[in-house]
Amino acid sequence: MSQLRQDPTTKEWVILATERLKRPDDFRSFIPQNREPEHVGGCPFCAGNEKLTPRAPYAVRLEAEDLESAWRSQSDPNKFAALTPSGDSRRQMQDGFFLQMQGTGYHEVVIETPITTGFFTR
Repeated sequence: MSQLRQDPTTKEWVILATERLKRPDDFRSFIPQNREPEHVGGCPFCAGNEKLTPRAPYAVRLEAEDLESAWRSQSDPNKFAALTPSGDSRRQMQDGFFLQMQGTGYHEVVIETPITTGFFTR
């Protein structure tokens, strides 16, 4: 389970998620493209591949017949989320030094554009 800790000097909250070390796709490589393709078949972030990800909680949509793939920017739930939507949100002092709480919240990926500048391969 992840946890949130408050930095005592800046008062900012940081996420500690050691279980994310077990992610299966850590060693994919990024291959830049010379020209920007409009659509990459296996890319879950390309317009037209919306069925590869859960329904976007937020999207700036365009007026079109196929509203599912007509978006300008959107956020998708993170497949490997560091936070969970429910849990104990009480803050507790840890070792007399910093505040901590369970990793409760939402973790999303913001996709700024449907235009692909590269894609990931194995």
